[in-house]
Amino acid sequence: MDTKARRHKDTMSTQSHTTRERRTAYFIIAVMVLALLWFAGQAGWFSTGTGASADATPPPSPAKQIVQRRGLVLPVMKLSDMCEQLDAASAASLHENGVNWLMLRLPVWTPSPRRFEYNSFELDHLSAIVETAHAAGMGVTLAPVYWDGSALSTIPRVPVNATLFGYYRDMLLDLADVAAASRADALQLDGLFGNTAVSATEWTDVLGELRTVYSGAIEGRIDKGHTPAIYLAQLDAAALAPTDTIAPALSADLFAAIREKHAEKSLFLIMPDPDHSTTKGMPWEPVSTRLGNDDLALEFLSLPTVTVEVSNGFFLCGWDVFEILRAAANSDAPLARKLRAFRDERLKKALEDGRREQSITQ
Repeated sequence: MDTKARRHKDTMSTQSHTTRERRTAYFIIAVMVLALLWFAGQAGWFSTGTGASADATPPPSPAKQIVQRRGLVLPVMKLSDMCEQLDAASAASLHENGVNWLMLRLPVWTPSPRRFEYNSFELDHLSAIVETAHAAGMGVTLAPVYWDGSALSTIPRVPVNATLFGYYRDMLLDLADVAAASRADALQLDGLFGNTAVSATEWTDVLGELRTVYSGAIEGRIDKGHTPAIYLAQLDAAALAPTDTIAPALSADLFAAIREKHAEKSLFLIMPDPDHSTTKGMPWEPVSTRLGNDDLALEFLSLPTVTVEVSNGFFLCGWDVFEILRAAANSDAPLARKLRAFRDERLKKALEDGRREQSITQ
């Protein structure tokens, strides 16, 4: 082979080798680009906020626009069952009949005086319940309650010591995470908070930790044996349920005393639960049973502390109340008419206050 032919062959070989290298490089680059695009898609970098993602955006909470709560404490049941009971139509009926706030109780199982047991509270279902309530124009409070296998209570029968306090603190922080993730508007502390076996400094430190996790309202119970009123300065609101030891007639005096010291705090009255709870299947899963009736709710609404001049709202309770108010919008039931009358009274007062303020500024 002559020199010219040999050079031509070498040139062709070099070009062929170069071409293979380029193809290999292009293939590697293409694979890297595709991988980058896949990871970017998984991370949501290409989301524009339109279309399906916009439809999935949860509705804003109406809580900040609600001046007086006309609340309903929902019956205790599995959250998956509550999703079925409180669908969009039922939530709309509740709101049309005057309800503007819901309280959802989260049972904590106490199998022994030294143990609290609870699951994630079916967080996906909880978020759906809050979203349904917000879409219907209602705020939501989450409230832990204790179940010992026979009764629900806001104060567990447990001795409070340093070990239990640490476990309780961790539980409250978990609940604050749940409240934040579900977009609930308020977290109501139970009767363990403020127990005198723990120093006031430790309790205020716990409140500070909760506020780093949850930006909603943190509220307490001021029933006898519950959160001492001294912590109202650190809480956003307080609630009271009349009991045998705090007669309904005395509630007004207690409210007045708290108003005098904490005029800026919201105060709510909670109707005692007329129902009882029992197990249905698993011993750690309580379910409310129907024992009450709407007559008890009507009697509760006649208390002087329920009026707009005394309190910032109230919460009704009971399976029958829930059934009556969710059955149909603008129901003709006496309880629904009474509740709508409270709503209209609040609107009338707001209009009068607006006119009075306008006349003063003119």
